[in-house]
Amino acid sequence: MKTICQLIFCLVFLSACRQKTSSEKETHLESQDNIVSHDVVNPSNTADLTETRDSIVTYEFVYPYNTKDLIENHYIKLSFGPGSLTGKYYGTTDEFDEAREGYLPGFFVTDLFDLEIQGDSIKFVILCSDDDFFTKPIDLKIQNSNEARSQGYTKWNVKMRTNMKKYRGSIQGDTIHIKDENDDRLYSRVR
Repeated sequence: MKTICQLIFCLVFLSACRQKTSSEKETHLESQDNIVSHDVVNPSNTADLTETRDSIVTYEFVYPYNTKDLIENHYIKLSFGPGSLTGKYYGTTDEFDEAREGYLPGFFVTDLFDLEIQGDSIKFVILCSDDDFFTKPIDLKIQNSNEARSQGYTKWNVKMRTNMKKYRGSIQGDTIHIKDENDDRLYSRVR
């Protein structure tokens, strides 16, 4: 009986731990392998990417099937500061959806977790919950889902199976090349 009570307590505790708020997501991210921290890399490895040490660089992937009524471009925004590198990803729920049929995508902004740039390589992870998806593209001035909600963005009401994705790629001049099992994308520097 004591073992059963301990087991129930552990399950309740683990369930409560999995319900993290957006601010907690920014500091820790559960992956299938282990806990991945939101790391900062030494910006000396990224000197060729920026004109100044304190700057923001934005890269755009132009979605090939945009229409005049729906633009589904994706953006990587890197922020360089003294001794730090952080980033944001602006995208659509197609990142987590194998085949969207019969509905429009949701849009999101999220931090780049476990962000690393070394030489010409870049890697990061994005993590979103269903509460982070909205019905229209997120303006690049908006920094997170809470800010989007406060600006009047409407929640997207389709449930997703998975909301985490790992990226690896290379940086070639003013272009980030991301290639995985599903995509081969070029993000071009726009500012």
